[in-house]
Amino acid sequence: MAKRDIVQKRVIAFAVSGLLATLFGLLTISSLVNNSKEAKKRYDELIAIDQSGGDVETALTRLREFIYAHMNTTIGSPTGVYPPIQLKGTYDRLVAAEQAKLQASSATIYSDAQAECERRFPGAFFGGPRIPCITEYVSSHGVILKDIPDGLYKFDFVSPRWSPDVAGWSLLALCIALMSLFINGIILWWYRSKIRRSL
Repeated sequence: MAKRDIVQKRVIAFAVSGLLATLFGLLTISSLVNNSKEAKKRYDELIAIDQSGGDVETALTRLREFIYAHMNTTIGSPTGVYPPIQLKGTYDRLVAAEQAKLQASSATIYSDAQAECERRFPGAFFGGPRIPCITEYVSSHGVILKDIPDGLYKFDFVSPRWSPDVAGWSLLALCIALMSLFINGIILWWYRSKIRRSL
């Protein structure tokens, strides 16, 4: 086989490696962008469901599973808030429900205090011993607002560095194609320099 034929085959191998590297590079970029868009779409769905009071748990699970299974899907808040996933609607509804429960309990406790103090001091005027009695009853039977930790409604999921999806496999193929391009480039240079020295 003539040296020029060998060089020609090396040129073809180098060109094929370059073409494959380009194709896998484009596929990797488009897959990574698609992963990011899909994660953002699931994030937007979660926030909309959270605000409307829907099934937050299912939407959160869908987002978490997608992020954990795909590269380039870590959610960053556009406002720079950390952690980026905050279920404010769910948290606000729980706090409002707790405050409503407290108000209802307070009204009941006050009427119970009046009834108890009227029973204990039947002949007393309202301003006499009944006021301290009512105050003592309310303070001893009062309902305390339950603290709802907001940290239970804040999340941050981190995507893997590599994942076995289209983006991951195309990235792996890109690395192989780049190594092949580099090796074919060195071999091509070596054959050409050998031919030049033999002339």
